Amino acid sequence: MKFLILIFFTCQLFTFISSKVYSIEEIFNLLNNLTETEDNLNMIINSLSETLNKAYVYNEIYKNPPQPKFDDNYFIKINIQEKLKSINTKDANAYEFYREIKKVLDSLGDHHLVFGGEMILNYLNFLEPIRYDIRKLDNKYRMFAQEIIYTDYFKNFKNNETIFDIIKNNRNTPIKSINGQDPFNFITNFGGDFKKLKSPQATFRYKFINHNSKSLADYPLLFGEFTNFTVIYDNGDKFTTDYIIYTTKILEETDFIKENKFFDFNAKKDEIIEYRMNMDSPLLKSSIFLNDINNLSEDENKKNEKIKRRKSKL
Repeated sequence: MKFLILIFFTCQLFTFISSKVYSIEEIFNLLNNLTETEDNLNMIINSLSETLNKAYVYNEIYKNPPQPKFDDNYFIKINIQEKLKSINTKDANAYEFYREIKKVLDSLGDHHLVFGGEMILNYLNFLEPIRYDIRKLDNKYRMFAQEIIYTDYFKNFKNNETIFDIIKNNRNTPIKSINGQDPFNFITNFGGDFKKLKSPQATFRYKFINHNSKSLADYPLLFGEFTNFTVIYDNGDKFTTDYIIYTTKILEETDFIKENKFFDFNAKKDEIIEYRMNMDSPLLKSSIFLNDINNLSEDENKKNEKIKRRKSKL
């Protein structure tokens, strides 16, 4: 379960069709034109800040985390409320506004903490033309590439006529670099701080497992980050293309879409502000931090039970 602040994205620039592929230009033309009032954006910031202040158990610890003996700056000090209130709400592009909030939440390294709800980005996934395969070659682990399993989408990639043959012919050729980086580093660094964990190994594992198809809600990247995806193989073969974005759900012409607003503040407004603030909420209790506390209590109870059983046998 995930801790959510419910937000609803809206638009009317064009109608999304389920499983239809769009170019990067089309999607960013949409995202760059979605707007919202300053009052509404401030309401989101205040609501999110208040919710985290009341319900997020590590809120105070992040301000001054205990450090290990070997490094006084191992854990970054983060004042969540200050970071949220520093986000621009004046004439802000709605997509950039979401990006900034996502940066703050992802900087905590807690994947249980999610800003979201019903929003257009949830139904926009992006693909690169390969899926990754790790094999051991000459006593060293190397990265290889296979064609994506979404074969119907392949024709939508830029330069698809040539890159398909290159990928197919190099299934057993190690990848030398992706966008100028070692392929393992490329996956670890993908998306910058989005979905980043404290450990590089844990970050790589998470991003490798979830790398084939990704949501813009998880990785709200900039336009340039979706272009010029370049793979070079050990034998010198290479290709360059752009990512593609496809929809996963039909979005009907609802009232809030017709209003051409980024968020729907009429639907479930109370839930947008109050949702999951109740400490008895089973969803909030499922967070990793409250689980830690509950597990400590359970361990203590189990220990006490063992002591009682030992005493009863004496």
